[in-house]
Amino acid sequence: MPPSEAQDDGRADAARPYRIRPATMADSPAIRQIRNAAVRESLAIWTSIEQDHAGAEAWLAPMVQRGTALVAHVSGEPQDVVGFAVAGPWHSYEGYARTVEDSIYLSPAAQGKGLGARLLAALIEASRRAGDRTMIALIEAGNATSVRLHERYGFTTVGTVPQAGEKHGQILDLTLMSRCLKGPTVCDNQNEPSDSLRWVNANQSIELQPEEPAVTQWRVSATDELVAHLLSLVGTPQGRPAIIAVDGRGGSGKTTLTTALTAAVPGAQAFHLDDLIWNEPLYDWDQLYVDTLTQLREAGSLDLVPDKWREHGREGSIRIPAGSPLVIVEGTGAGLAAVRSLIDAHVWVQTGDDVAESRGIKRDIAEGVNGDAEESVRFWHWWMAGERLFFAKDRPWQRADVIVSGDAPTGVGPGEIAWTPGPLLAG
Repeated sequence: MPPSEAQDDGRADAARPYRIRPATMADSPAIRQIRNAAVRESLAIWTSIEQDHAGAEAWLAPMVQRGTALVAHVSGEPQDVVGFAVAGPWHSYEGYARTVEDSIYLSPAAQGKGLGARLLAALIEASRRAGDRTMIALIEAGNATSVRLHERYGFTTVGTVPQAGEKHGQILDLTLMSRCLKGPTVCDNQNEPSDSLRWVNANQSIELQPEEPAVTQWRVSATDELVAHLLSLVGTPQGRPAIIAVDGRGGSGKTTLTTALTAAVPGAQAFHLDDLIWNEPLYDWDQLYVDTLTQLREAGSLDLVPDKWREHGREGSIRIPAGSPLVIVEGTGAGLAAVRSLIDAHVWVQTGDDVAESRGIKRDIAEGVNGDAEESVRFWHWWMAGERLFFAKDRPWQRADVIVSGDAPTGVGPGEIAWTPGPLLAG
């Protein structure tokens, strides 16, 4: 695979926020176009032979199958691919089977907007879940931007090979970098990312439903850093608030996270999905949610009395004042597939089933919302059975821009949050 290219200085694009998702074979033409442009125009890939249709598909297919191919696209336009990242075999010998090489390419218009960093972070997590041990980066030695980016995410320089290749009439040196993907218990020379980034291992005992891959390492930061990352994703929409969905199981910690995020952004509003779907049939409120977000986006504000409120005599309304810069929609199902094009960023809170259920039962008993202790336990068993079926079908973690830990991993201090860029792909 070619030397990695990631011309990315970390600046966000307020006008056109971007999303990252798993690549599919339908993305092959767009990926091929971006890669072939690099073949013609850059020193990042040391070949002058462009891929044809068949060659591009044969190259991409194994990485799509193992979940180590990602694309970046314009938010709300999933087919408008502006960059990609892949991790594929470093060497054909079977002894290197768990060592992969990363490649990151962006279209010229998408460079300098933080996409290279987001793609690399998501690719590292995808490779971990695929069972890879070590990631290699082969970088043209003059590409200082790519070297710095890889250093930020824990890569160390193994060495430089002088006069390793040539292109466009130039003799080129090659910088070889590597990063362990499994942590110090597997790879003793693991180095943590620089620039104040800190990582901790996930709790090994976490119990998730079978469809959800577990994060293996978390990035730890202050809340403000996560807020800054999310704001870089949503940009500055004109005439309406930015909309972030915070999704997760009941009892996962969504409300706690939403409270912290809204407190960090002056004027931000929390929108609790439970209020909108109050007394609606369980997981049969997709259209109501779609219509409400559509109204919010079009009007820039909201003053809504849901039909069930009128029917059951509930007073008040759901209100989002005009001029609010940010709305955080919090609730189980907040990031469901039907609203993918209506939200600007999607956060999934990953919490073990046992932890979430225990929290929910304890909270409900304390608040008396579902009767006595026995009734609360019975309610939560019923609730989580339906919830598991819903999430098994919808799989919101596969669309999430950010994954946040709701389990408080060891090593996370007061005022800190454990998170990682999404999405979470199937292993």
